[in-house]
Amino acid sequence: MNAAAYSAQIYFDQREELLRSLRNSAIRQSASLSAPHSYKDVRRSGLTAIPLPAESPANSWTLFLTERDLDAISSAHTRLIHFLPKQRKKATSIWPVESVSAIVSPRQAEVIARELTKVEHASDEQLSQKMIWLDVSGKMRDSLYIFSLLDPSQPAAGWLGLELHSIDTGIDFSSIHGSSYVLLDQNENTVLQSVPESEMPGRLRQNFKEDAFGLYGNDFWPDYMALNKRVGEAGWNLVYYIPIGHLLYDGRLAIQLALGLCALLIAAVFFGMRHIRDRLIIPAIKQYDALLDMASFSQTMIETAPVALCVLRRANGSVALANELTRSWFAGEGAWQARVLTNPYTDKDREMTLRGGRKVYLTIAPTRYRGEEVLLCAFIDITAHKRIETSLLQAKITADEANTAKTVFLTTMSHELRTPLYGMLGALELFSLTAVTNQQRMYLQAMQQSSSILLNVVSDTLDISSIEAGQVKLDMAPFSPLALIEEVVATYAARAERKALDIYSLPDPRIPDALTGDVIRIKQILNNLMNNAIKFTETGQVVVRSELLSATKEMVTLSVHVEDTGQGIEPTDLVHIFEPFYQVERDALLKNGTGLGLSICRRFAQMMDGTMNATSEPGAGSIFSLTISLPVNKDAVTQDNPVLSGVKVYAHSEYGSLSQNICDWLALWGASAHCYDQKQQQDDGQSILLDIVSLKKLMDAAWKGPRIVARLSASSLDDETKSKSLQVQSYSVRSIAKAIGRAQRYHDAAEPVKIKARTTALNLSILTVEDNPINRMILKEQLTYLGCKVEFSGNGREALDRPDVMEFDIILTDVNMPLVDGYELTARLRKQGYQKPIFGITANAIPEDEQRCRAAGMNMVLTKPLSIAALEDGLQSIH
Repeated sequence: MNAAAYSAQIYFDQREELLRSLRNSAIRQSASLSAPHSYKDVRRSGLTAIPLPAESPANSWTLFLTERDLDAISSAHTRLIHFLPKQRKKATSIWPVESVSAIVSPRQAEVIARELTKVEHASDEQLSQKMIWLDVSGKMRDSLYIFSLLDPSQPAAGWLGLELHSIDTGIDFSSIHGSSYVLLDQNENTVLQSVPESEMPGRLRQNFKEDAFGLYGNDFWPDYMALNKRVGEAGWNLVYYIPIGHLLYDGRLAIQLALGLCALLIAAVFFGMRHIRDRLIIPAIKQYDALLDMASFSQTMIETAPVALCVLRRANGSVALANELTRSWFAGEGAWQARVLTNPYTDKDREMTLRGGRKVYLTIAPTRYRGEEVLLCAFIDITAHKRIETSLLQAKITADEANTAKTVFLTTMSHELRTPLYGMLGALELFSLTAVTNQQRMYLQAMQQSSSILLNVVSDTLDISSIEAGQVKLDMAPFSPLALIEEVVATYAARAERKALDIYSLPDPRIPDALTGDVIRIKQILNNLMNNAIKFTETGQVVVRSELLSATKEMVTLSVHVEDTGQGIEPTDLVHIFEPFYQVERDALLKNGTGLGLSICRRFAQMMDGTMNATSEPGAGSIFSLTISLPVNKDAVTQDNPVLSGVKVYAHSEYGSLSQNICDWLALWGASAHCYDQKQQQDDGQSILLDIVSLKKLMDAAWKGPRIVARLSASSLDDETKSKSLQVQSYSVRSIAKAIGRAQRYHDAAEPVKIKARTTALNLSILTVEDNPINRMILKEQLTYLGCKVEFSGNGREALDRPDVMEFDIILTDVNMPLVDGYELTARLRKQGYQKPIFGITANAIPEDEQRCRAAGMNMVLTKPLSIAALEDGLQSIH
């Protein structure tokens, strides 16, 4: 309905705009010209000029129409007419020109003239400017006219109008399904209707004065739904109406669907309410009942609690809730709320003293109670506990005083016993240097052994007393686990060699090189374990093994094991092994200790948050382990680790674990290291053989390449072996690695040397300081062959006494010499201002000697025996 009304409005507006546009195309003729008598048009350049007759030349007009105007008249299904009411002329068709005859009957012309004359004589100027719509019956049922004055100020000029045909086809009524429409003029006369010979209900007509839409009827139930729309400027109305019954019938499907949806919605609401009742309301009621029960239970608990409970408002300190115990304790206690509210957050637990000497322990918890910020306070009577605590404190003070007195006594007794013991041991040592009989020597050895045992007893007793008194403090310092283990093994190497025991270490290459800990206490533990292992082992070996258990960027956990092949410990003794004064020896003659060593070791381990464990099998040996966590020292200076890139090494030993451990360390420093297997590895003349010698003889296989012999404590080498190989101790894996590096350099330099005549000379003036005459002779021949001028001194003092010592180009000095050795000679020469090169010559292949030489100021260290090629390379590097 609204779309149809909108279509009608567009139809009327378009025709009015078309007439208004055509009227604006008319031009008044000049008064000097005679009035035209016909509508003969003149066409020029696409413009059609049509003269309009008038009563006088002053009112004559000419209408100029463009092709666009003519097309608009045709497409609007209308004709353009001109009408002069006063002359009662017939309305004449101006366009289309083929219809020049009268288009209305005389009676219709009278009706048109009468209506237009009313407008001409109207005093309302706005009315004369409006479009006049007329329904003139008689010719066509649906013909309408629309007129507009050519000149509102001169009505005699006539009217310009449009005759409209077939309005019902021009207006789109297709959207009006089952409804009726009526077009009413300004006098409410029916101009056009959808149902011929049918009148619009009178109860609708009287309601349409303005635009309206609604339901209308005389009873409670409305009869019609109607839409009224004013169209055009003449006050015509277009009314659409439809009976309610038709509307309901046409929309029965939509209504049924809506009612179905409403039913579904009602059902959904019903079931939703049941769901809410079952899932929310009923559980909420149950929860509310539970809360009531809980509140009642809490109230009962508070009242019957064995402690004083209360709730204080934080705003003013008033009591919001308290039990009977609180009311009885604090009755008459003044300002106790202020004491509770003091710093309730930083001091949540405190003690308070009430009147009468009662002491209570207060615990505070901030919370909310009935919408207020409160403090929940619990008071516990600790009067009896304080009495017990006072008694215990006094007992502790008494015990500390007694312990202090015991420590002072033990310290004094230790000092008093040590003084005569040192005198006794010294006298016995001096007495052993004199001539004594065999029987006297036996008595002397017994006295020395007993005195040493007594001294150890005094020392161990003093240590355990210091630990118990808390006087032992940890001294944390950086240390190297590898260096510590190698130092401990080297310390006990001589004792192991006297008992024909092999002693070696298996340090874990994964352990960081720098840790932080009390190295003195750790070394004391390892020394005690090593001492026991050697003491109770008659044959076999003693091994110190380290193992990395876990590691992070900040902390590592490691375990150090001391393993022996001694007599072992029975299970009944093993459970008591770390107890003070407990000794495993059953024979009184073997008891030469105090039984405090292992106990002290465990105490030290516990002080460092570590553990001590022992495992043993009778007849198969024992294993004592220290497990400890230590921080990594990130600020430690990196050790001078060897660089063995490209070196191929084979390690041979009676002990496969020792060979594999050394191979792991050498691989860590870049070497290609493998355990030697005579069936698989072949001597290529270039690889280095590391032969670790124990009680067995040297490996019998012939080896053409360089060979390094690492000697265990109980091993001994013959002269032939010593002359064919480079010797090192097996305690230091770094010493072994540096010896391998020296052997590789020596082999690479010596291999291509061939004795031949020199074509160029070095021309160096060299002072050689050597105490061995044979070595002096060899050096003289080698240096002379290289084209050098050589002078000799027998030791460092002779070299310093030479007046020309500062003039030599280079000084070659032996390291170990009498009077002034090579270290002191180099240091004194540097102090005197000697800036030229100084070479050290040594027969030792350990890295400590090389470091000491460089620290003294030497430029290079050469290892004996010296080849011509090695000597020439050294001199040319300086030259």
